[in-house]
Amino acid sequence: MYDFTLKINSKEVVPGLIADLQVSSSMDALDSFSCRLKLRPADLNKALPCDIGKPWSVKIGSTTYEGDIVRIVYTTGMDPSITFVGLEKLHRLRGIPWAEVFKDAKHTVATTLAKKGGVTLSATALKGTASEMPVVTEDILGTIKQYAHEAGYAIFFDGKKIQFAPRETTAGSVTLKWNEEIYGVDMTCDISQVATKVQVYGRDYRKGTANVTFTAQEAQLKKLSGGDTGVKLRKSMNAMDMIFDYGVDVTTATAAEDLATGEIRRRAAQFVRGSLRCRGEPLAIPTAKITLTNAPWPLKGPFMIYAVTHSFDTHEGHRTNIDFYSDSLPSK
Repeated sequence: MYDFTLKINSKEVVPGLIADLQVSSSMDALDSFSCRLKLRPADLNKALPCDIGKPWSVKIGSTTYEGDIVRIVYTTGMDPSITFVGLEKLHRLRGIPWAEVFKDAKHTVATTLAKKGGVTLSATALKGTASEMPVVTEDILGTIKQYAHEAGYAIFFDGKKIQFAPRETTAGSVTLKWNEEIYGVDMTCDISQVATKVQVYGRDYRKGTANVTFTAQEAQLKKLSGGDTGVKLRKSMNAMDMIFDYGVDVTTATAAEDLATGEIRRRAAQFVRGSLRCRGEPLAIPTAKITLTNAPWPLKGPFMIYAVTHSFDTHEGHRTNIDFYSDSLPSK
């Protein structure tokens, strides 16, 4: 009935014991897992499992999600059960001192931090060093998400490995048939948060070096859906440009380029946002592109997936919720 394989503490769970299961994967939050297992009356007369800190894994199609079990809930009464809750391995990074890797290149910081949490990370290089980005005084997990966000990057699982790469990195594609495989779509187009131009400039006043600047414009966008961008549409309104002064925090042209490009892309990604619910789709993962065939314009896509939740239960089987975005409208 179910097209997945669940393992808790490296042992495969018998499908008939699973009441419901949910796996969520996102560019912006830790991947998570929740599973409720049925208990039989005889099970309550013996010791129950307590696999806190043990590994979990769920294989859906060719994609395997995995991490650590961080919470267990025991429920007795009319419907006894055990609920396991887990997070991806990056949760282990909480509490590591930022100063240990502060001066490394930004992509090196990501791989170093991940290694400390027992995670192998494949990283696409970023220019400059982490010391040139605004410093956030939060726990290390929040910090790594923060500077990835500032640069227009994300940390995500591409179906094979964890990546630190631009949010527009594409990992596969999903095609769904309108009125056949899709239960419903909600989509919003909004240019209120889109910037037409972002200029970052600064100067290291301690060293007396010359000003460094970079201006990001529509040319820095990816046009994910192929049509008019929110930037182009906002320019038609004669909207004001955005200028950021980071002072001593930006000391090189490459750091200014990272910040300006990341800012305009992050704001452009607010233009088209949506979600849909469909039949179980194992190929749906963050950074995959999704296309809705035979859908009316502008709902057809393609759009970039940034979050996915796979749900399984005995009543509805496998279904998938997909959140997507784009910096542009689809081509007509």
